[in-house]
Amino acid sequence: MKKWGKVFVICMAAGALAFCSPVVDPPSKILTEIGSISAGSSGYVESFGEPIVYNNRLYFYGKDSTSAKVFATDGSTVLNVPNGASDYTVNFDNPIVYNSRLYFQGFNDTDSKIYEIDGSQIKNVSAGASGYLTWFSSPILYNSKLYFQGRNSTDYKIYCFDGTSIQNISAGTSDYTKNFANPFVFNSKLYFQGNNGSTEKIYEYDGVQIKKISEGVSDYSNSFSNPIIYNSKLYFQGNNGSKSLMYEFNGTTIKNVSIGGSDYYALFSGPIVYGSKVCFGASDIVNVKMYSYDGVSINNIQPGTTEYRYIFAVPIVFNSKLYFRGTCSNGNFMLLYDGTVLKNVSVGSSDYVNDFSTPIIYIDRLYFNGFDGSFQRCFVFDGIVIGNIQVGTTDYLSGFSVPVVYNSKIYFLGNNGSVNKIYVLK
Repeated sequence: MKKWGKVFVICMAAGALAFCSPVVDPPSKILTEIGSISAGSSGYVESFGEPIVYNNRLYFYGKDSTSAKVFATDGSTVLNVPNGASDYTVNFDNPIVYNSRLYFQGFNDTDSKIYEIDGSQIKNVSAGASGYLTWFSSPILYNSKLYFQGRNSTDYKIYCFDGTSIQNISAGTSDYTKNFANPFVFNSKLYFQGNNGSTEKIYEYDGVQIKKISEGVSDYSNSFSNPIIYNSKLYFQGNNGSKSLMYEFNGTTIKNVSIGGSDYYALFSGPIVYGSKVCFGASDIVNVKMYSYDGVSINNIQPGTTEYRYIFAVPIVFNSKLYFRGTCSNGNFMLLYDGTVLKNVSVGSSDYVNDFSTPIIYIDRLYFNGFDGSFQRCFVFDGIVIGNIQVGTTDYLSGFSVPVVYNSKIYFLGNNGSVNKIYVLK
């Protein structure tokens, strides 16, 4: 490790803008053992949700003996977060870091609303003259500001926060009236699903006002979800009035997508760009299964020697391959797609039996939740074969969900046979 560090420094000193490679690669830190996290004097008892790294600590939703609230950890011990002068009492949802602060939805015994953590304590956020009263969901950063769905006295709608106070957003000449969901930044503009008083549909915000989107000659009618950028275009799931379909938006007009010779019928779920294609889940009328789109038309996926039948869930690109959970004739399994056909993954001498969920990559390993025949547990994959994870001196029994990388380790929600709580993979 020291040798690699020295080579890198010399390389940078020779020319900060030069493309240069270290003589030797840094050794990988393979996480192999599960450990416990001390509750300390925090009163923490169980649960681990909405994890987010902020100010060199990991914040998360947890529970003490009476309620659910925000906790933090320094990597070894769970810590309380001081309340400050806010009216916050419980809960921790939809966290996002903005302007060196952590914002989230909390509850004050009456309403759910936005709160701020400044690195030391919880604070209220000024509503300014916006009329904002409650709620904080679908947060997204755009043009150096924080946008989210909040509520005034009558409706849920889009709001903006500039670090000082909450502000209203102009509807411009659009027919937008309320709601703000599935926000996504594309071509320096913010796209989202809003409502015109009767229908949920796609809208555009350019930093000044909300605008309508041209539907062109497409059969698009309503809805906007599962957006993804591919080949400098925005693809998403919309609805034509009778079923949900994959649509294309080039920055100006919505277009239909050719189904080519595939058996595609409807839906566009879990899209992910892999190689020169977009892979996604869709329906052939009978089942929801994997498809690909190459920029010209939708294509079926060849099952190869696998017994793949349907489902395309939790896709992740690792080691130049695409992995996902698919259903075969004998259960749900981790499957591999190399851009041409599907393949099975070697289980080696591991205890892995089936299933594949909550995958996370750390350095050169893929960690995930699988089933060993008795329990859902954490497994590791090096790109060749699945391996077991050791259980150290801990009460861990099962589970591996909401994993997050922090402090060169993976923290996750596991179970000790009676409660779900935070554990560390180290």
